[in-house]
Amino acid sequence: MIDKGNKTVRMFSWGFALAFFVIFFCSNCTADQFCIEDKNLGPVPADIMRIILNKEKDDDLKTCKFIGRNINLTGKGKAQDYAVTTARACMCGAAICPIWALRKIGNSYVLVASDGGYSMNMLKKKHNGLKDLSFEAATAGWSQKRLWRFNGKQYTKIKNVERSLSNQ
Repeated sequence: MIDKGNKTVRMFSWGFALAFFVIFFCSNCTADQFCIEDKNLGPVPADIMRIILNKEKDDDLKTCKFIGRNINLTGKGKAQDYAVTTARACMCGAAICPIWALRKIGNSYVLVASDGGYSMNMLKKKHNGLKDLSFEAATAGWSQKRLWRFNGKQYTKIKNVERSLSNQ
């Protein structure tokens, strides 16, 4: 690391502060957040696991255990939709694990979003009846935020913001 006076110290301090913020606040997830280290995640129903495995077609993923919980993509009524990630950091990278969002329609689920991150946030703004989503992750050296919007059938990525905290 090249010392450019106080700039290096400030970059490290901001990176450390951002990583602390993500870890501290996401470990205490709210109803509108899904975090990969949330203490309230539990076993995933078999039908949801089959939907994910059929869609992803990745043999390595078959060795993973899945955890998740109910979420509310509409913001109305009871949380009946489902968010899923892998247990024990299976298929994860630096602060990023796979995250899937499934919408409950009738008695079955439909996979509507698939991305990676530390958290998936269900935002207040809606499109076609479902909340916009942001998938987020950060370390001491970088951060990313991907925004997704529901098009009536599935979510599509509309914006990707990545920042390197070491190049500022």
